[in-house]
Amino acid sequence: MRYLIKFSYDGSNYSGFQTQKGLKTIQEELEIALTKINNGQLTTLTATGRTDKGVHALSQYGHCDINVNINEKKLKRALNSNLPDDIHVIETKEVDDSFHARYNVKSKEYKYYLNTGEYNPLERNYVFQYCYNLNIEAMKEAIKYFVGKHDFRAFMTDNKEKENCVREVYSATIEQENDKIIFTFRGNSLRNSPSFGQADLNKKVDGKETLGKRLDLQQYDSLYVVYSNKVDEITSGTDRNNTTYSLVGMTKDGEARVLNDEFEIDRSVGNSANREST
Repeated sequence: MRYLIKFSYDGSNYSGFQTQKGLKTIQEELEIALTKINNGQLTTLTATGRTDKGVHALSQYGHCDINVNINEKKLKRALNSNLPDDIHVIETKEVDDSFHARYNVKSKEYKYYLNTGEYNPLERNYVFQYCYNLNIEAMKEAIKYFVGKHDFRAFMTDNKEKENCVREVYSATIEQENDKIIFTFRGNSLRNSPSFGQADLNKKVDGKETLGKRLDLQQYDSLYVVYSNKVDEITSGTDRNNTTYSLVGMTKDGEARVLNDEFEIDRSVGNSANREST
């Protein structure tokens, strides 16, 4: 059975959400609890997204597959009994096997808190202690420019060549409550959007018909085009003139799988891989 899990956590003592070798993460703690409940069968949790070190979540979602017979109420109770106090499961719900937490997400909301008043040591892990006055009205005008689709490459620290940095921000607001300023952003990561959940390879790739093989891409963390013994993550604006390539999916466990036979890319149409959903 597949379950949708709603959970919250204090990320102060964790190195972000995603499992990392040798580091304490939110995903690892949740999967340890799930595996125990699932009679020792390794159980993975696929979340709607990832958070960085020290980031907290009021309401995050993920799905998992459990083979034991357990209802929603008991699963919630069992999880909370096996989780540390800084992670809490709010709700569990049985869903269809086709549901995917990452690709079915419609939007994500992020809040950032900033203190302009006296330094508060009790809130240092939850509110940025800036402690100086700011021009709120000017900031409210400036934040409007975040709304829409933008390339956020300038904010990256690594993977500048391969990562698709285009994201869409649906809304961006600033509110002030006494000495606290609250920034709220709602948007969707285009790379993780439901439109990239499946690919029908009978569509055209750069103007040429493919071999008509349909693939379910939801199980892969990322897709790559392999050509001339090189690997480039699929991004818009990449093309190769008459170059043979293969489409490769990288699983969560780091396994690379060739997903289709070789195609010829025609430079006359812009993108090296145009994944269209149906």
